[in-house]
Amino acid sequence: MFEPLYTLSMNTLNPPEPPPHLAIIGGGITGLTTAYYALQEARRRSSSLRCTVLEAARECGGKMETLEPCEGWRVETGPDSFLTQKNDGIDLCCELGLENELEGSLDENRRTYMVHKGAMFPFPDSLRLITPLRWQSIFRSPLFTWRGKARILCEPWIPASPPVFDESVASFVARRYGQEYLERLAGPLLAGICVGDPNRLSVKSLFPSLVEAERQHASLTRAGRKTEIEE
Repeated sequence: MFEPLYTLSMNTLNPPEPPPHLAIIGGGITGLTTAYYALQEARRRSSSLRCTVLEAARECGGKMETLEPCEGWRVETGPDSFLTQKNDGIDLCCELGLENELEGSLDENRRTYMVHKGAMFPFPDSLRLITPLRWQSIFRSPLFTWRGKARILCEPWIPASPPVFDESVASFVARRYGQEYLERLAGPLLAGICVGDPNRLSVKSLFPSLVEAERQHASLTRAGRKTEIEE
């Protein structure tokens, strides 16, 4: 007579544990990749995992979108490539069966432009991320004023920051090369790489190599030239 009540009571007190529920905020490439690898890891361990990706926009993909507005031109609204020197991107494409859709870049046609005040300016040559290795390319560029070019030239004599000091990416670049260099070149470039506001991103977290170059050589220019010689 009491056995069913006892069994019900035990089940109520000790219900089976539901699978872990992983909530990922943002359905961009980072959120989607996180969800994919989390589920892959759960399968590898033969365990259950419930995964939910939360996205405010109508479609997932974040900043990544391909448009073909007219005459066969293809416009990428977000990142349009990744470095083949880092195998993670290629490995992910192969796992998803996209390896036959990859298109290599044509180095002979590679040209990047910056838009400033409604005009397009060619990207200065010989840059290592944000570090100009050839001053001539900066001086020939119509993107900068003579005052801005003179400030860029002063970079080797700008003191390094204390090693315990962290700052935003924007602050770091402006301190090393000046506000004009940040606004007209480095800011748009890094915003495209990071898909974020350089004023709100930590330089130590995103670009520790730049912080280390400043610490070791007191100048990004000297560090870049030294690396170029060693290569």
